[in-house]
Amino acid sequence: MISDAEKPAIRDSIIPLLTVHDPIVAISLSQALANIVRTDYPQVWPDVFDSLLGAILNASSSTEALRLTSALYYSSKSIALIDKSVCDAKMIPY
Repeated sequence: MISDAEKPAIRDSIIPLLTVHDPIVAISLSQALANIVRTDYPQVWPDVFDSLLGAILNASSSTEALRLTSALYYSSKSIALIDKSVCDAKMIPY
């Protein structure tokens, strides 16, 4: 189990790590991010989607942008599956 003290460091580092060169690692990180979003959004990590969008806009290659966009998609789907009302309130397509 991850301690509460470790969670902020994970949230701070996972989005930049999505741009790693290994596609298997990037997919695994996208899945981990979706799980974190499902439990932490919006109460604990309200700006996760702003952070993802900023990372997409600042991506240095189309591959990085695609990986970040995929992570955005899977993260938004993860909360849509839990509670459609959250998506309606935040205008997240599902």
